[in-house]
Amino acid sequence: MSVQRNELLTTVIWKYLSVPMLFVLRQKLPGSAVRSEYLAGQRSSGSACSPSGWNWKKHGQRGLAVCKAMGFTRVGVQQTTVEEETITDLLGEHCAWGAIVELLKTVYEVMVEGGYDEEVAFYEAVNESNN
Repeated sequence: MSVQRNELLTTVIWKYLSVPMLFVLRQKLPGSAVRSEYLAGQRSSGSACSPSGWNWKKHGQRGLAVCKAMGFTRVGVQQTTVEEETITDLLGEHCAWGAIVELLKTVYEVMVEGGYDEEVAFYEAVNESNN
């Protein structure tokens, strides 16, 4: 993504999201897993996001308290801006995951071309991605 395109995306985001006292709390798990992980006493990290220039020392305690109530502090809460979280989340979902899928497909194809059983190759490619 070029710098110019990134600035355009940021401008569009802030045109619709500029609320002076807004903070966004975001879990780093799929929504369906947050409650089950919390009830099981497991860990889940999250992000506490604020507008650029927002005073965390003055206003951030509420956001961090909600993060604690949601169980995010069991692992850690990443303080960031709404703008940074939005851009990095989009890039992570659309670029990183796309690359990971292609990598797994390539690993699978190399193993199958090398004469290994398709089921074994699939299992190894997918299983190793979980480690």
